[in-house]
Amino acid sequence: MHGWWKVLICAAFGAALAVGATAASTPQYESKIGFFVVAPSSENQSALEADELVRGRIDSYTALMTSRQFMTQLVRASDEPLKEEQLAGAISASGNPDQQSLTVTVRAADPDRALAIAESVATNFGKLVNDLEADSAKPQTVLNVVSEPQLGKEPVTPRPKLNLLLGILAGLVLGAAIVILKRQADETVRSPRQLELEPALPLLATIPLDRAVRRPQSGADPGTSLVLTESARRLRTSLRFGPDYSGHSVLAVTSPRRGDGKTTTALYLALALAEAGERVLLVEADLRNPTLAHRLGIPAEPGLSEALSLPTPAGTVRSNYRPRLDVLPAGSRIGNSAPLLGSPAMAELLEQARADYDVVVLDTTSLLPFADAAVAAALSDRAIMVARYGRTPLEDIAVGLNALKAVQATVVGTTLNALPLSRAEVRTYAGGQRSEAASEAEAQDTEAAAKHVLEEDADTAGRRS
Repeated sequence: MHGWWKVLICAAFGAALAVGATAASTPQYESKIGFFVVAPSSENQSALEADELVRGRIDSYTALMTSRQFMTQLVRASDEPLKEEQLAGAISASGNPDQQSLTVTVRAADPDRALAIAESVATNFGKLVNDLEADSAKPQTVLNVVSEPQLGKEPVTPRPKLNLLLGILAGLVLGAAIVILKRQADETVRSPRQLELEPALPLLATIPLDRAVRRPQSGADPGTSLVLTESARRLRTSLRFGPDYSGHSVLAVTSPRRGDGKTTTALYLALALAEAGERVLLVEADLRNPTLAHRLGIPAEPGLSEALSLPTPAGTVRSNYRPRLDVLPAGSRIGNSAPLLGSPAMAELLEQARADYDVVVLDTTSLLPFADAAVAAALSDRAIMVARYGRTPLEDIAVGLNALKAVQATVVGTTLNALPLSRAEVRTYAGGQRSEAASEAEAQDTEAAAKHVLEEDADTAGRRS
C-alpha cells in the first residue's frame, strides 16, 4: 500500500505521545471499601419491604458519599491534613441495588494517604447514615463493611503498556485515515489504466522512477540508467510498430505541465532510436525554459532560436552528440516563443530535417498554460503525451489532449512517467545493470588483448626486417 510510511510515522508519533503522557502523569494508588446494606426486619415492615427500602436508599448513599456534609465530617475525623476539595476529587462511589452493595473507591498520589482516607470512610460513613436516619420517622438501615480497605502494591494509573498500545493503535488508525482520505481526494494519475482513455489513444509505455537521474549532473552520461534506457526501448518499439509510423517524420513529445518528465522522455527516446540504427535529430523546442544543453554538457548557443532568426535556417548549429544522434538546443531564452515556433522558418527547418533524418524528436514546452507546444505539435507528424505518476492531474491531461486535437495534431498515445518500482523490479534492473557493466568490461578487455597481440606482432615483424 502506497503511503505505508505515513501510517508508520503516525504510529511512532502516537507511541511517543503515549510515552510522554505516561511520564508526565502522576501515579495514583487506589483503595476500595465494600458495604453491604441491610434493613433489620421489624414488626412494622416485612422482609420484602425491607429489601425495597434498601434498594431505594442505595442511590441516596452514593450521592451522600461525595456530599459536602460527609467531606466535612471526614476532615474533622481524619488525622491527615486534608481539604474538602481534595477529598471530593479522591472519593467515588457506585451502588448495586440488586446485590444491596455499595462500593467506595479512594484514589491518591500517596499510597498511605489513600489507605488512611479509605479507613476513615469505613469508620465514619455508617455513623453519618445512622445520625441522618435517627431523625427520620422511616426505618433505619445498617451498613456493614464486608471488604476492609486494602491497598494495591502497584499504582492503578498510569498503565504504561496499555497507554503505549493505545497510542500505537490510535496512530495506526490516524495514519490509515490520512492515507485513505488523501487517496480519495487525489485527482492525479495513479495507475497506467487511468491513461487508457480511449482505444485510439493507447498507453505506449511506462517509465519507472529512477532516483539516480532525478537531478542529473551537467554532462552526465544518460546511458548509465538501465531503467530509463529499457523504458525508452519499449516506447521505441511501440512507436515503430504502431499504425501511424512512417519514416522521415517529426515526433513531438509534450506534457500537460512542467516537470512531468517530457525532456527526459524525449532524450532517452532519441537515444533508443539512434541505437536501433535510425538517424535522429533531437530538437529542444522549449524556448521558454531550455535545460537540454546544460544537461548534455553541450554549448547552449547558437541554437534553435538563433537558427529561426536567420534569413535561411542553418544546420550548422546542430551538435553531433552520439553516433547517428544530433542535437539542436534551444539557444537563447525567449519569453513569447509561440510566434517564432509557428513561423515559416520553423516549418522550413522541420521540412529540411525530415529530409536529412529518419526521425526528428521535438522536446516541446508544456501544453498548459502556453500555446507553444500546440503550435509545435501542429507542425509535427505525430505527438505523444507524457504524464507523471502522482503529479499530473487527470483533468490537465484531458485539457492538454483537447488542445492538441484543436490544432489537428495526431496524438499516437501516452506514456506514464516516474512509476514507482517494486522491490523485485529494483533487483531485476540492478542485476541487468551489473550484467551490462560486466559485458562492457569483458568487451574492453578483449579489445585490449587484441590490441596487445597486434602490437607484439608489429614488434616481431620490425625486428625481422
